[in-house]
Amino acid sequence: MVLLNLVKLQLLTVVDHKKRLAYVGFFCVVFIGFHFYRFISFLTIENLSGTGLEALFYTLGGIQGPVKAFHILSSLVLITSPILFVQIAREHYEDLEMLVLNRSEDRKKWWTSLVLSNLILSFVFTVFLVTIVVIFSLLFFEQFQLSYYGTEFYSGWADLNLSPLSSLFILWLNLCIGVTLLLNLLSLLQLISHRKTDVFVAYLIFISSTIFIGGFESIPDFFLIGLYPTVLNMTPSINEIIGSILIKLVLVSIIWLLGRIFSIKIIAS
Repeated sequence: MVLLNLVKLQLLTVVDHKKRLAYVGFFCVVFIGFHFYRFISFLTIENLSGTGLEALFYTLGGIQGPVKAFHILSSLVLITSPILFVQIAREHYEDLEMLVLNRSEDRKKWWTSLVLSNLILSFVFTVFLVTIVVIFSLLFFEQFQLSYYGTEFYSGWADLNLSPLSSLFILWLNLCIGVTLLLNLLSLLQLISHRKTDVFVAYLIFISSTIFIGGFESIPDFFLIGLYPTVLNMTPSINEIIGSILIKLVLVSIIWLLGRIFSIKIIAS
């Protein structure tokens, strides 16, 4: 019961910012709409017929093919937007942190509640993103599967012979776990250091760098933390997909365990 109340309290720090939630929602709609515009413009210029599934990969899949500055910037905006919002929404987090710690019988429960609230926020955010893409797809495309163009450009994914629903689920699941991991990693770093703003800025620079490097260099995905929420940088195979998701879950568990250790050392200033 204590843990449940702590989770509710953590979520309230974000949900109470209704105006900011509305701004983020509007930004997501504009962001995805812009991608659809670019995708449809490309299809028109090349005289190709696209589908909703291809638009989903184009919008939320990450970086693949000839890398351009737009692809890197797009991935950066997509991945950092939920992190930035949660950080802003918790701008008075220090006061709440002390309140929660004083009420909590166990500081480990406080950390667990923070991890769980990040998971819930990531779930809601990624479901919202995917829902917007699906709605746009139904509005602008008649089909939700790979076309001939799609089987050529996303050949590895086409070879898997996955159903459109399976592809949608894999993309969402990887996005959700990836965002959860990034949020909890930031939370852990800010737990260790009381200079939360400095840590946040350094963290954004770090994950931005991994996205940039991943766009031009062949580096194992494990080191490209900024691309954890995306799927197109992965080798499209069932074993690769399952392995990537399991690794992210293991990393989330490690972050949770480390947080339980460091949370004991929190001292109210």
